[in-house]
Amino acid sequence: MDAKELNKVLATTPVSKKIMILILIILIFILLGHYYIYKPKARKIMILEPEIAKLKKTLQENLEITKGIKDIEEELKKIQNRLSQAQAQLPTEKEIPSLLTKISDLGSGVGLDFVLFQPKPEVPKEFYNEVPIDIRIKASYHTVAQFFDMIAHLPRIVNISNINMRSPEFKDGQIILETNCLATTFRFTAKSAQGGKKN
Repeated sequence: MDAKELNKVLATTPVSKKIMILILIILIFILLGHYYIYKPKARKIMILEPEIAKLKKTLQENLEITKGIKDIEEELKKIQNRLSQAQAQLPTEKEIPSLLTKISDLGSGVGLDFVLFQPKPEVPKEFYNEVPIDIRIKASYHTVAQFFDMIAHLPRIVNISNINMRSPEFKDGQIILETNCLATTFRFTAKSAQGGKKN
């Protein structure tokens, strides 16, 4: 049947039959599409759904782990900052002589008379060494208190302990005391810290 004959048949076919034919053609296309396109894809989706759910779960777990890592990294930064601040307050071996000079200069600056300023042997601790200094000074109570206050405001940690005031004598309109004390500073020991990490 050529095109002319097909046109004649279609021209003589009633409209209701033409609509039926058109609906039939559309249904055939829908069935073919359902069978050859939708059904295979739906089957693939059904097969992949458990795997997608598993991947989503893994992704969520990894996101939680990543969040945990970020929290740990932030906490580590805070700890490192605190450690740096603590180390900044502990002089190294090279800085001890300059710190001792600074303490001595502070005392001389407020008018103390140093009778004794003697560093003692260091006392090793886990991550630092105590550096004790025997000090004996002659000055008024006010001058001694001013000296201790200046030491308290040093950027380095220096503790004053074992304070003993005695032998008061009147001189230049004020009472002069002989004060014995122990000044203790602390020296960071990198070797101890490294040893601690190895254990």
